[in-house]
Amino acid sequence: MPTKDDFKLAKETLTNFCGQNHLILQYNLTSQTAADNKSLPLFAYELQNEGFAPVDFKLASSDAEQIAVNDVYLAVDPNSKVSSVAENMRAPLNAIKLLRSKLNFLIKAVESSAEVRANHDFMRRLNQIVN
Repeated sequence: MPTKDDFKLAKETLTNFCGQNHLILQYNLTSQTAADNKSLPLFAYELQNEGFAPVDFKLASSDAEQIAVNDVYLAVDPNSKVSSVAENMRAPLNAIKLLRSKLNFLIKAVESSAEVRANHDFMRRLNQIVN
């Protein structure tokens, strides 16, 4: 539950900027209520004249979000130090690192050499590659 200091800060800031019907979302990792209910430790409160009033809510998600979360959950081996998701990302990450090093080489070559910058054919081809 938000404190009196939270109420004071919310009252001063939210009323100046947001008009009416203020909602506060609180993420509390140490919430025993969330642990008991096996739910996310996310709580919503409505700012009222005297303090905060809890608001019941339900998180909605699309089928695509649920499938994506389920796929990641199934891909993670709890006994492994690296998930299969991370393993599958290794090749694209290495390709991006290689591309970045090649681009840095080209940037340094163009910046440090007037001869390279004067080669209009090379600069046109480089512009095509970059675009």
